[in-house]
Amino acid sequence: MDFDLSTANEDSCLSFLIAAKNQIRPSDFIRYLARISQRFDRFINIFMEDICNAPSEELRGAQQEFLVICRRYSNISCVNNNPLIAIKPIYTALIKIRRTSDSLTPLHPCLLQLCLAAKTYEFAHQLLEEETFNIKASKNSLNIEDYLKFCYYGGLIYAGLKNYQKSFLFFSNAVTAPATIISAIVVESYKKFVLLSLLCSNSSYQCPKFTSTVVCRTIPQIASAYTEFANAYRDNSAERMNECVAKHLEIYKKDNNFGLIKQCTKRLNLRLIKKKTEIFLTLSFTQIAETLKINVDQVESVILQMIVSGDLHATIDQNQQIINFSADSRDYNNTESSRELENRIRKAIQITEKMQQLDVKIRLDKRYIGKQILQENTDWGKTARNN
Repeated sequence: MDFDLSTANEDSCLSFLIAAKNQIRPSDFIRYLARISQRFDRFINIFMEDICNAPSEELRGAQQEFLVICRRYSNISCVNNNPLIAIKPIYTALIKIRRTSDSLTPLHPCLLQLCLAAKTYEFAHQLLEEETFNIKASKNSLNIEDYLKFCYYGGLIYAGLKNYQKSFLFFSNAVTAPATIISAIVVESYKKFVLLSLLCSNSSYQCPKFTSTVVCRTIPQIASAYTEFANAYRDNSAERMNECVAKHLEIYKKDNNFGLIKQCTKRLNLRLIKKKTEIFLTLSFTQIAETLKINVDQVESVILQMIVSGDLHATIDQNQQIINFSADSRDYNNTESSRELENRIRKAIQITEKMQQLDVKIRLDKRYIGKQILQENTDWGKTARNN
């Protein structure tokens, strides 16, 4: 169609798109819309539902332009404080462009961002629970930024759902992704990675050996407020930890990590109290205050929170100002616990089968076989020279 997109005014462009919608292929229409929306982005809201309803083949035919439109649509929705309205179209688009049910697409982070903004964590949780093994960049138009955002937003979603173990895994994936330079996403992921390692393993978790060298060397210095906090936690020093929180309070709040800091503080307090229960059946308010390095007036409220949350089994004697500890009386021999155990076993079996399939696929890959042969020849040459 003969139309000068660079000089036409807004009304002319809109008239052109309305006329073209039913006259050209959806893939060609998407290309026109991508170009025009650079000048008039409100057109995306008008035609988004139409292009998302196009056949999958047409969307993949103009996939790069379609992804540009979807990303812009997501950003516009968030900026306008209306992310909820964009969730359905982006989810529809995601389903249509992914080639297999376990493929990671550039629209995954877009959808998670929208769910975070709209606080629809349960919907995002369903998407995250789908196993994603296929992250081939060439086939899925995926880049490293998409992958890092997927890990970061996924970690935030699970943290919002209080599933700290899963949240830790997502942030860990972001931190350990191959890198030659430090990105802002990795830095923010590392900060949460450190705090969640304390909640999940009760110790300062070091980066795995396969983490990029630039990450291991640089990030701990950038995030020194977090490594300092983690070291105090690791050493079971409530006094140093409280001092660290007071010292870096503004940083934690600015990074939106103060909630996790408070969770870690509560966890260390619980850890210190439970160590005492291994020796004593009762403790006075004064003894607990000395252990946690807090005022005696705060002891009752701190212990009460632990009891209410189910983390500590005890009774409070306000008259004598003592805490009486007792054993865990919860019964795990029930249908709900059995069902949870069965689900975990089933999921572990599925992951094991998938990993075995990937292992076979790698072993049969020509590039892998070539590298193995080259390595064997190199080793043989070194042995021959030594002899």
